Amino acid sequence: PYCLKISRARPVAALEENSFTTATGRSWEGNPAFWVHWPSHPAAASINPDDRSLVGDPAGADGFLKRLAENEDRLMISLGGTLYPGVKEQIPRLASRYRLFMLSNCSALGLPNFLAYTGLGEHFTDTISYGVNLQQKDHNIRLLMQRHNLTAPLYIGDTEGDCRSAHSAGIPMLLARYGFGDAPDAEFSADSFGQLAQMLLE
Repeated sequence: PYCLKISRARPVAALEENSFTTATGRSWEGNPAFWVHWPSHPAAASINPDDRSLVGDPAGADGFLKRLAENEDRLMISLGGTLYPGVKEQIPRLASRYRLFMLSNCSALGLPNFLAYTGLGEHFTDTISYGVNLQQKDHNIRLLMQRHNLTAPLYIGDTEGDCRSAHSAGIPMLLARYGFGDAPDAEFSADSFGQLAQMLLE
């Protein structure tokens, strides 16, 4: 779906041949869109330009990102994504014991669309994303903690950035090893969603 969204937003020919690899894409997963292609965004000032720009900074970069976000919002509700094995079955069980929250660096409509597509929305107490308030994950973790009086939350993520955000917010992280990245400093880890659920439901 993301390749389709990118291709509809701007011709793929804008990319240099063989300049974009699966590893590159995975290294950017979970980051706000400006990391990929919005060097003019104020929040990108502290990021190495070589790490944040997909096709440099040509004229029309902001327009590219706007169209990309619009396509993502439009297509997510129908294309959705593929859930990891066990998620559909285990989320209701986890929600019967814990309050569940979802946090992402996606657009404002990303999480509502995803939850509508998967039918899992009723199991989550609250969600927040970068697109809602233009704040990074550590800020939004603290926001959810304050909003819902959370005293011992656990962040489940799959990248080093997730781990840094969790620790910045003062909470531990459980690394989903089956996800996109790695986080050597995570306090806990699980190799599958089934194992993750088993750990939390024991």
